Amino acid sequence: MKKILLTILLVQALFLTTILNAQSVYLQDFSSATNSSLTNAGWIISNNTQVQEYYNPSACSIKDKGLGTPGVGKNAPMGILLPAMTYDASKPYLLVNFELYVYRSNDVGSNCTVQPFQCTTVVEAYIVPTSWNKETTLPTGNQAYASLPGYQIVYPNANNTVAFNNISMPNGVTQYRILLNFKSSNGDCTSNGIKYVFDDFNIVKSSCSGTCTPVTNSDYFNSTKQSFGNPMKGNVYGGYAPWASNVSPGFEMNSLSELPATNSGTDYDFTNPALSQMTFTLINPANPLTVEANTGTCIGTPNPGTLAFSSDGTFTYTRGSDCVTRVSFTYKTRNTSTNLESNTSKVTIDLAANVVLPVHFQSFTAYRNPQRKEQVLLKWETASEQNNRGFNVQRKLNGQWKNIAFVFSQADNGNSNTGLAYEYKEINTAVGTSQYQIQQVDFDGKTSYSEVKSVVGVDQKTAVQVYPNPAVDGKVNLLFKETNSPKDIIVNDVNGRIVKLFKEVWDNNLTIEGLQSGFYTIKITDRRSSETIVEKVVIKK
Repeated sequence: MKKILLTILLVQALFLTTILNAQSVYLQDFSSATNSSLTNAGWIISNNTQVQEYYNPSACSIKDKGLGTPGVGKNAPMGILLPAMTYDASKPYLLVNFELYVYRSNDVGSNCTVQPFQCTTVVEAYIVPTSWNKETTLPTGNQAYASLPGYQIVYPNANNTVAFNNISMPNGVTQYRILLNFKSSNGDCTSNGIKYVFDDFNIVKSSCSGTCTPVTNSDYFNSTKQSFGNPMKGNVYGGYAPWASNVSPGFEMNSLSELPATNSGTDYDFTNPALSQMTFTLINPANPLTVEANTGTCIGTPNPGTLAFSSDGTFTYTRGSDCVTRVSFTYKTRNTSTNLESNTSKVTIDLAANVVLPVHFQSFTAYRNPQRKEQVLLKWETASEQNNRGFNVQRKLNGQWKNIAFVFSQADNGNSNTGLAYEYKEINTAVGTSQYQIQQVDFDGKTSYSEVKSVVGVDQKTAVQVYPNPAVDGKVNLLFKETNSPKDIIVNDVNGRIVKLFKEVWDNNLTIEGLQSGFYTIKITDRRSSETIVEKVVIKK
């Protein structure tokens, strides 16, 4: 599932978890957990807490398992005491990452309707001796090895990270526990009928603090789905942190969780160094904007508009022509303390057209039926349709696109202002990879196209196909055999530095762009099974 990314900045220097300088030491996703198994593993949790199913708001049709706890309010804190962990003096920086969702008690397990915090909620974190067994009592003085005071959780229903900086244990201490205490900062606040659901606890030890390669990912903004106007103010991935006091009003900070984005939600990466140590630059500052789509009604060369880009990662885009419907620009960031640079990433902005387009494609997926491998399922959705006759389903044969079927529009007389869903099934026994696209045809004969999707061969044994390899344009494609589980994908360069990071990818097609010449490893981790695949790819330019 795509998750909204949120971090709580608890130290000035944050760090990058690469395969060289970081170690994931604990993961609990509760998929097979029970109350008794948690107790046996050393968890100590507040009363009325239980492992239970819930509908994650990022994928409402799929049930997850998490830890359901009472909400906080008045003077009733809620505590979680994690099992004992081994201290590693060579990795003194510690990340504690978890997901937190807020539901009404009756909604947990019945729907995915999440709530805002009823009370201003803060978390206090402590590193305590293994003998500590009080989940709602806060240690004082030298009872804790390290402590972080209460920090307000700005947004609920998000991925949160608590960071301990430069831990130093007393001589002889080899193990410790982590205590997380959640409470209302306002003792008069009441949150009756509210339940918290925690999921995916992950502890990462790191030897790196503010000295690693910064991370960038591709962003996607859409004026028809978001509230920004003209000019548009926004920030790139890794830019302003949402809690920063100097965030200017009106900046769009949330990348949409759909392609061409490679991240979603609040644009900040907790693995990056502090914002004060980063500087952002355009790849082509003289002509940064590229027109990727227009209505075809532009007079002369389409005007992409203007872009004012700041070194802190914020930007202001002013539209140049109503006929331009998609623009993009590329950027990178640099850690000013180490001069380490990220690879390039792209920001894509979709804009409403000045004319009514025949069809706006909302989504398009293509994959093999898990129950009938010779059958390919094609599904697409439209947000609106105007004068639309229907759709040609096309497959690429011998290098040419061929019509294999026609699907008539469901819209009344070809016109609809509401979303419509379509499906087509084809028997495809091809051994190699197949490519599909949808060609929209209106009553006047004009056409438009969906994006292209690939499908694995009927007998493909490997879980993922990486192509082309070698790649010559800095771009490589991943094609997954299965689509029933989200995947985390990390791209490392030859030195082990993370250059691309993709979280909870559901689509079976993924394109990785902006890679420089060199050797890369692609680490793919299934979020449900924890199975990991490592592929190698060569980029030649």
